[in-house]
Amino acid sequence: MFRKWKKKKLLYLIPLLLPVVALGLFFGLRQRPSALDGSLHCETYADVTAESGAGVKSARGKKDTAAAKSGVTESSAAETAQSAESAAQKVSIYLCGAVAHPAVYEVPKGARLHEVLALAGGFSENAAQDAVNLAAVVEDGSMVRVPTVEEAARGTAEVLAEESAGSGKVDLNRADKEALMRLPGVGERKAEQILAYRKAHGKFKSTEEIKKIPGIKEKAFEKLKDSITVSE
Repeated sequence: MFRKWKKKKLLYLIPLLLPVVALGLFFGLRQRPSALDGSLHCETYADVTAESGAGVKSARGKKDTAAAKSGVTESSAAETAQSAESAAQKVSIYLCGAVAHPAVYEVPKGARLHEVLALAGGFSENAAQDAVNLAAVVEDGSMVRVPTVEEAARGTAEVLAEESAGSGKVDLNRADKEALMRLPGVGERKAEQILAYRKAHGKFKSTEEIKKIPGIKEKAFEKLKDSITVSE
């Protein structure tokens, strides 16, 4: 009797359990695509993020490369300008005569003769060291000749006579006091003034420059111009 009742009870429960099982399967199947979609969304977001990061890095790399090229160009332009400026601030002078190494020397603008002499290795043993003004500022394209002791002792008049083939003119850049005093209108005082001017300013660039000596104006120059000359 009990077994029959149990069987009947199971028969009644089976129809009730079937809907429950069906609902469970239904909801279970609905949750699986949702999880899959979530996974796909995550992967897509990760790919977009990676691509975006790569794009940013690429843009930064191009920007850095452009900046580096710009820096190199500016640096080259600055070096070129600096070289041109440096070349413009140099002068060339030919130092010859009684020096160790006569040659053309390139020195900064405003350099003094003693600096050029140092580059030339100094005076030679027979140099008349007091015959040149070592404090004079050198000029571009100029020539400075250091005489020997013998040349200085012989006097400029004799040397001038040999070099100018007997022209009889007095060289303002090489004449001593006695030679200058032979000029018309030039006494001891003016001769000393000419020598002092030459020592302070270097060689005369032209015969007209003698008019800068006090007391030698246009009229005095007219008397002197045929008797004087300047050497390089």
